[in-house]
Amino acid sequence: MLNTEQTSGIRRRSFGSFRSPYSLVWSAAIAILLAATACGKKGDPTPPVRAIPAPVKDLAVYQQGSDFILQFGYPKTTIAGGPLPGIARIELMEMLQPAPAEGFNVEVEPRRFAAASEIRMNLNEVDLANSTSGDRVFVRLPVPEGASESAYSFGVRTLASNGEISGISNVASMVPATPPEPPTSLNVVPNPDGLEVNWQPQGTMGEGFNLYRRDARSRSYNRKPTPIEADKNQFLDTTARYGQRYIYTVTTVARRDPLVESRLSGEAEVLYQDRFSPEPPAGLVALTESDRVRLRWDPSSSRDVQSYHVYRQDDGDFRRLTSSPTTKREFLDSGVRVGGTYTYRITGLDALGNEGDPGEEVTVTLR
Repeated sequence: MLNTEQTSGIRRRSFGSFRSPYSLVWSAAIAILLAATACGKKGDPTPPVRAIPAPVKDLAVYQQGSDFILQFGYPKTTIAGGPLPGIARIELMEMLQPAPAEGFNVEVEPRRFAAASEIRMNLNEVDLANSTSGDRVFVRLPVPEGASESAYSFGVRTLASNGEISGISNVASMVPATPPEPPTSLNVVPNPDGLEVNWQPQGTMGEGFNLYRRDARSRSYNRKPTPIEADKNQFLDTTARYGQRYIYTVTTVARRDPLVESRLSGEAEVLYQDRFSPEPPAGLVALTESDRVRLRWDPSSSRDVQSYHVYRQDDGDFRRLTSSPTTKREFLDSGVRVGGTYTYRITGLDALGNEGDPGEEVTVTLR
């Protein structure tokens, strides 16, 4: 038989091991709260992403007259794809090596260029602004005398306003040559189909010519000139638009790959205005229908004709039947009488209202 002390001990032990359902709920809630607090704890701060300029990838070089012309896209982004904070300067780097025994193409391993090149020029903010046209940077460097025995390789790198510097760009190389003479007597003649540019060759023509065009408001010529064959000395620019002012120049090309061309021939500027009478429509047909005449015709060959006028002659001079120009190529003349003889002709009008000469005449008699 157990005594009281033993009994109370058993009771104490039994009571101490008992867990109320409410205590289990509270324990779970506290555990969840602690876990949530632990999840919200901040770790060590991460360093900010460095705004390092992305390297230029489209550097190109060619020779124009006695100058190297380097061009590349204006640096705008970081290596992470974000916008640059600004540009402090662009470094133009140069490396020389002996010209190849044969050919003109030069390849330079990037590591070798990085180790052997030197800074040829620094473009600060003002220099960069003066060298930029659109989204392209153009740099002109004089070709040293006697340079045809050396191969010149170039690269650029960008120093951002935050002090970060890009990697070196792609390497552009070439062997310079003695440039040919530029063409002379450059002239531009407007005509209804476009602007006709002509010039006179001078000296050897090499591989032909390069024709450059720019809008008069732009500081630089188009990136890709129009190549012209050596036996041609004119070109019709059908892409010119009325109301625009253009400036043209032309060079003689000694070699196209890599490009070596003469200096610019000079410039010819023209305001392309529509002062041309459009060509008349052709194929006029007159069909008699009882007491009226139906006219039909083919379109004018002029590209800017938008409407037409119809003229009729009966007893005297021709008079216009259309009170306003018609955009259709059909007209119904109901102001005629049986037994009458009528002659018709059509003129074309362009967007500015210039009216051309009349086309072929057609005569009908109503029976």
